Amino acid sequence: MSKKIDREGTFVGYALQSGVGETKANKFPQFVAKLTAVQEYDSESQAFIDIAGVEEVEITGYFVLFDKDAKPTLNAKQIKKAYPSWTGSIRELNDGDYSSFPVQFRVEENDYNDKKSMQVCWIDSVDAIPGGNVGKMDTAGVNAIEAKYASAIRELQGGDKPKTVPTIKPATKPVVPRIVTAPTPIAPGQSVQTGAVNPELLEAAKQGQLERATAAEYNALSPAEKKAFNKAKKLAATTKKATVQVPRIPPPSSVPAVEETGTASTQQELIDALDLPATCTKGEAWDACETNAHPDKALIIAEVWTKIAKELGGDFTIENNKAWPEVRNRVLEQIIDELPF
Repeated sequence: MSKKIDREGTFVGYALQSGVGETKANKFPQFVAKLTAVQEYDSESQAFIDIAGVEEVEITGYFVLFDKDAKPTLNAKQIKKAYPSWTGSIRELNDGDYSSFPVQFRVEENDYNDKKSMQVCWIDSVDAIPGGNVGKMDTAGVNAIEAKYASAIRELQGGDKPKTVPTIKPATKPVVPRIVTAPTPIAPGQSVQTGAVNPELLEAAKQGQLERATAAEYNALSPAEKKAFNKAKKLAATTKKATVQVPRIPPPSSVPAVEETGTASTQQELIDALDLPATCTKGEAWDACETNAHPDKALIIAEVWTKIAKELGGDFTIENNKAWPEVRNRVLEQIIDELPF
C-alpha cells in the first residue's frame, strides 16, 4: 500500500473511502475520509505539481460535523465547499461515493502529549486558493457580539455614549497569490481547476495499492516458500489446457502456526450482515476490507491482509483456488471492532 504523508503541505486528491462515525470522547458525529494525494502545492512556482512517483500520499482525515450545541462546525461548512452537491444529509454523506471528486486538503504537524503526527487540518474545494484566507464573521454574528459586550465597548470608547466607529478601508488591495496551471494536470488536457474526474488515475491508485500488497506478501515468504511459489508459477505458465492446482505452502517448522481467526458460522454471519457476495476477485476483496474497516484500524489493513494471505499459501495459490472470499472474510473479522449483528 501507499505510505502515510510525512510532511506538511497542501494537496489535491481523492477520498477513495469515506463515511460517518463518532468521536470516542464526546460521540460527536464526524466525517472520516481516507485521502490519496495526486498533486502537491509548490510555493516557489505557486502551482500544483504531480506526485505520481511519491509513495507517501495517503492520510485519513477526521472532520467533526456538529458541536455540543448541535450546530454545524466550520468543518461541516468546508465539506460543503469541497462537495457542493452534498445537501447536508448525514445519511447521504455516509452512503455516498465521493471517490471521483477531487478536493484540496492541508496537512500540518500536530503535537499531542509529546507525540508528533501529521494530521489533516483543512478540506476545501479543489480550486480554492492554497493557504486559505482570513475568515470574517457575518453581520448577524457581529451584531450579537456588539449586544453582548455593549458595556465593555462603551468603556473602551471612553463614556456612556458609544462613539461612532469609523469605517476602516484598506490602504491597498490585498494581494491574491497567482495560481498557475500545474505542469502535469489531473486529467490529460484538463487543469486542476476544472474539477474533472480522472478515472485512469483513480484506477491506477487502487491498482498500485494491490500491487504493493502483493509485493509485501511475496517478500514475507521464506526462501523455501519463494522457491515453491516460483516453480508453481512457471509450471502454470507452460500448461495451456490443464489447470494446475498449486498445493498450499505450509509455514516453516520454525514459525508457529497462526491460530484461526473465526469459525465458519461467524464468517457466515459476517457475510450476511455486510451483504457480501459468495465469490469475488482480489480487487473486490480488498475494496470490501477498506470500505468496512473501523477508522481506527484503517492503517493496519495491509498488515492483516499480508498475514492472512501467507497463511492461505500466498497470492498465486489463493488465485488458483479462488479463495479471495476467504481472505476477505478473515481480514474483516480482525478490522471491524464490533460485528454489525
